[in-house]
Amino acid sequence: MDIAHGLKSFGELLAFPVRGEKWAEKMLIGSGLVLLSFVVPIVPLIFVNGYAIRILLQAIGSERLELPAWRDWDKLASYGARALVIGLVFSLPALVVMLGGFGLYMLSTLSMSAIENGAAWPIGLFFLGMGAWMISIPIGSLLMVLAAVIIPPALAHFAVNDRLSAAFRFKEWWPILTANKLGYLVAWIFLMGVFALTYWVVVMFGYTFFLCWLMPFLMAPVSYFVSVLGAALFGECYRGGMIARYS
Repeated sequence: MDIAHGLKSFGELLAFPVRGEKWAEKMLIGSGLVLLSFVVPIVPLIFVNGYAIRILLQAIGSERLELPAWRDWDKLASYGARALVIGLVFSLPALVVMLGGFGLYMLSTLSMSAIENGAAWPIGLFFLGMGAWMISIPIGSLLMVLAAVIIPPALAHFAVNDRLSAAFRFKEWWPILTANKLGYLVAWIFLMGVFALTYWVVVMFGYTFFLCWLMPFLMAPVSYFVSVLGAALFGECYRGGMIARYS
């Protein structure tokens, strides 16, 4: 059942990470790297991101979807580091707005100590900082949603061309995104639904005294599963957009 241009059935997409040769071993390695990132930030996720790019290319090339072998670690690092840069660049406006608003609020809070000396200006500064923070939240959230929309096709375009600059050539990949708008929308809804369901299953363990210690060990495979599923979904969307645009 095709959902939109090039988007395969949900059942087939959900099943691909648990099929193929040594899939359990591949899942264990990926989940282990995500778990390691809870202790060692960024570096393990570079390899996970690179692995996701490899799956993205599988989907774009219309190959049979399955977890590839964990090999060519230098290539995974190259893919993953560049993918991290792309995600950071597109997310930067949202981060600047939200962190800027929060920073102004914190500064205004610290200034309240001047009230003890009889100064009245810190009160006005406090409300100004709070207002900046409250305004920054919806604006930053909107910018983050926009980043989430454009990052997948930008990453796909980078992966196909194997050049970092390709992600920022908007005129090349924007028509691919708009040619398969429905596909991308369905992919996001489906991916968020899968993440929400699996996340709340994990969270339920946090409400139990004896099983709450399992949360990091469960969250790692969930995060890894969502990353590879998202790579497959958006690879299909990019291929569908290419077909719709240029056929």
